[in-house]
Amino acid sequence: MSFKLGAGVLALMAGLAASAAQAADFEFWHPFGGHNGEVVQQLVDKFNTEHPGITVNAVFKGGYAEVLNGSIAAFRAGKAPGLIVVQARNAPTMLTSGAALPVYELMPQAGFNVDWNDFIRPALAMFSDDKGPVSLPFNSSTPILWYNVDAFEKAGIASVPQTWDDMEEAAKKIKAAGYDCALTAGWPHWVHLDAYSQIHRIEVATNNNGMDGWDTKFTFDTQPMYVNHIKRLKRWIDEGLYTYSGRTGQGADAAFNSEQCAMMLESSAAYGGIKAGAKFKFAAGYMPYEKGTESPANSLIGGGTLFVLKGQTDENNKAIATFLDYLTQVPQQIYWHKETGYVPISLKAYEAAKAEGYYDENPHQELAILQLNRGGAPGPFNRGFRFGYASQVYDVMSEELERVWSGETDVDTALSDSVRRGDEIIERFVRSIGQ
Repeated sequence: MSFKLGAGVLALMAGLAASAAQAADFEFWHPFGGHNGEVVQQLVDKFNTEHPGITVNAVFKGGYAEVLNGSIAAFRAGKAPGLIVVQARNAPTMLTSGAALPVYELMPQAGFNVDWNDFIRPALAMFSDDKGPVSLPFNSSTPILWYNVDAFEKAGIASVPQTWDDMEEAAKKIKAAGYDCALTAGWPHWVHLDAYSQIHRIEVATNNNGMDGWDTKFTFDTQPMYVNHIKRLKRWIDEGLYTYSGRTGQGADAAFNSEQCAMMLESSAAYGGIKAGAKFKFAAGYMPYEKGTESPANSLIGGGTLFVLKGQTDENNKAIATFLDYLTQVPQQIYWHKETGYVPISLKAYEAAKAEGYYDENPHQELAILQLNRGGAPGPFNRGFRFGYASQVYDVMSEELERVWSGETDVDTALSDSVRRGDEIIERFVRSIGQ
């Protein structure tokens, strides 16, 4: 038995076949668990619904290290995801890997005209080469001061500390008011080395803190301001004014949320966890600076950035560009900002949130944006930091500082050893990229 298909049915089948041929499907690997992971999935689901023919598969891969290591292995095996989140400090690994498709190439090729001037300057500076942005900033944050309002009132502190001298006076009053821990910090290497140095425009390494060349040498052990800052922290620890809570933010966050510590220098993106966990009134202020600093520089960007991996089909590359364009649009930026505490990377999104009065009720959410954009265009020593094998470098710095905090060694020796060991790591990295 035979039959003929009608012209309408044939046309429908041809259309379905064409749609199937043009369908795009790629994986987006990220490190977000818990609430932030749910927000990512909501953004992806909404995008997929609004863009038939494109399927973004969001995959939680564990922490930043798991995403990066897994992506490198998958790329070498020819099975790379289309899009990944890379921790800011590990961006050099991708910038030198040959695996990244620069977004300054991808977006115009896909028909998107991106106004890079609308982006937060420090974020673009960290993730750009001499031709433009290689990756797209995503979950961006910066360290700020979080404080317990109730503790401040009990201690008689009338204003938010602005300078490090102010911080010491506030810490003394908090201790006198009966708090065991006056001040702690999450990600202390980020706060006390990177952020402190950038705000004060201190050279911590040659080649403009690594931004102008990979073959760098560390210099922070010769910088009096930085050396004195570490010596001050050691004195504060000995006097019970500062509490070391580990290398990440987990210990500091728990100490602050439980009211053990009254002040915390931590990421602006800690907001979500503080909001959910704190049973007291809290507020925030700028990262402190040294007394006499007339114009503190912009603070340092942290968090992660989106890298596109090579090896995708043309259809997938166009779909990835469409997804990136979607993430930069004002509604998505504001939603991400409000739900997670990460800053909007778009100035238009910031202005829209401000216009609706969001910061009148949530002033701490604006602090990070203002701090990141102050001081004019980034110049020498406040464009960021770019070190090969950065995670290994920071592990070394943390180890040496922990020896100081425990009394095992003195500050000068620890900083000198940090420089020596850090330089050896940089030398290995430079050899690995053939320079």
